[in-house]
Amino acid sequence: MDEHVKVSVIVPVFNAEKYLSRCLDSLIRQTLKEIEIICIDDASTDGSIAIVQQYASKDERIKLYYSSEDKSNPRNLGQSVARNVGLKVATGEYILMVDADDWLELDAAKKLYELSAKDRLDILYFGFVFEYEDDRIKQIDRGVEVRTREGACIDEVINGQQMLVLQLKNNAEVGVVWAALFKRKFLHDNKLFFDKELTFEEDCLFSLQAMLRADRTKCIADFLYHYYRRHTSLTTNAFSEKYLMDIFIQACYAMKEVLLLKNNEQDSIEYISRLIVGHFTYVHHVWNDNMSIIDENKLVCSQSWVNIALEVFKCIIKPEPSLHNFTDEELRIIKKCNDVIIYGAGYVAGRTLTYLHQLGIDRVKIAVTCSKQNFFMGNEIYNIQELCRKAPDSVVLLAVMPDKQAEMVEILKSLMIHDYICMI
Repeated sequence: MDEHVKVSVIVPVFNAEKYLSRCLDSLIRQTLKEIEIICIDDASTDGSIAIVQQYASKDERIKLYYSSEDKSNPRNLGQSVARNVGLKVATGEYILMVDADDWLELDAAKKLYELSAKDRLDILYFGFVFEYEDDRIKQIDRGVEVRTREGACIDEVINGQQMLVLQLKNNAEVGVVWAALFKRKFLHDNKLFFDKELTFEEDCLFSLQAMLRADRTKCIADFLYHYYRRHTSLTTNAFSEKYLMDIFIQACYAMKEVLLLKNNEQDSIEYISRLIVGHFTYVHHVWNDNMSIIDENKLVCSQSWVNIALEVFKCIIKPEPSLHNFTDEELRIIKKCNDVIIYGAGYVAGRTLTYLHQLGIDRVKIAVTCSKQNFFMGNEIYNIQELCRKAPDSVVLLAVMPDKQAEMVEILKSLMIHDYICMI
């Protein structure tokens, strides 16, 4: 094997015998040959180890490690510990993390390595596809969704704090580590590892810590990762005290990260704080809804910390503008028309789209004045002029912040559109 490893692929393995071969096949067939495949067994009780050993006997790039130091009495220690083992033994220039039931496009490692090396990136983000057991597919084009509010494509290298804010503004997925290529030296220099005490949503804290420390990041639109969603994995443990505490702990750590931001830009603090408040609010509501089934002493202690955290962050961020609630007459008109046009493709548009879906309104088109991007939250983007000409009877929802509304109202007037609804 070539001594110079360009990409280390870290694969935590726990009882994945049904899917593991598909994953490993996608890795050994990568067009980039200078890779190492680090499989970490986390006390599997099925045939997973045998599958890894079989592949390793035919391909020396595959290496098997164990989460438990005591192999005679292995314990399941979780993905965080398994990934940390991989991070410690990896020798490649860059790190990819792949779950054992997922797979990569065959040119993924080559594309990611070449672009990262060329631009000297700390982190490179890329698109992925949700694959469901019932054959549904949902594409998440992160590279397309990371835009400025004006709709301009972010092609240049930007720092991680800017990248995080852009992704939050555009409702992109931010808390996954398997849709990113990390420079190993960057992780090592910043002493970035997964918190071994966290069992649930352990990606989120690591992703946030990495983003806020990165000087050079980029995001591309290529769909390179296939994330397999099984029915069992979709059944979230909505009320498990451990699950809620993990979310709460991550939010507390995230609070610390925000308060230590090196440039303290208010825009960054506000957007990241909104994400954290969402975590605290979720825990707060679930605890309130399940008071009768939690030990009272634990509830009082835990809930008091949640309340304190909420108050702290409400002082840091400005009040979020309220989204317009449709009147009965507006709702009647909207449900009667053929199409609803959301004019805008940013934060307000994302909230508006979610609101419409909650109302059962799916005949929605996204329109902008001028943009190179093709999709927003899985919806095709149209030019407002063309769309209004083709569908003159549609209801237009102006979904931008107040400071952008005057300019866009003038555009609507030039198109003879005088009836529209401002969502903020």
